[in-house]
Parts: sequence; structure tokens; C-alpha cells
Amino acid sequence: MTSIYANHVDGPSTIDAVVDGIPGLIAEHPDDDGLAEALFRDFNCFYSPKALGQSTREWLLHVAATVKAQQASVEQSAAEKGATEDLDDDGES
Repeated sequence: MTSIYANHVDGPSTIDAVVDGIPGLIAEHPDDDGLAEALFRDFNCFYSPKALGQSTREWLLHVAATVKAQQASVEQSAAEKGATEDLDDDGES
């Protein structure tokens, strides 16, 4: 799901805001149960990492890392596509 999110957000600044906001959210709610409650209450997040044996903190850090990595992959693909299109526009291959 995180890769879907990274592919469909408005832009890099949105992804950066999400990724950069996660540590702050964790800092505001050092207790894992409080963090899970904040996600549910403030962000309508119904996912429960505890159901799979993972803490909410661990899951959020994983989400941040995955989204950031996916963003880098999307940006690299776009750059490669742009370079290929530039070559095609110049009549070269």
C-alpha cells in the first residue's frame, strides 16, 4: 500500500511532509497505545500493526522508510524516462 501512496500523491513535498512528520508524531506519543490511538483518532487509521506482532512505532518507521525509498524509485524512473524522451526528441537513440 505504501508504494501505491508514493505513486499517487501530489508531489515530493507531500511525501516529505508525511515522512518528516512521523518522528514528530512518535515523539508526541511515546507510549505505543497512545500512538495507535492518535493514528486512529487524528488520521482515521484503522490498521493495527499489533495484530501482526509489530509495534505502532516500528510500523510507522517502516512506512516512512518504504515511502521514501519508493519516492526515490519513482523519481529515478521519471528521470530515466525523461532522458529517453529527450534522446527521442533530438532524433538520436
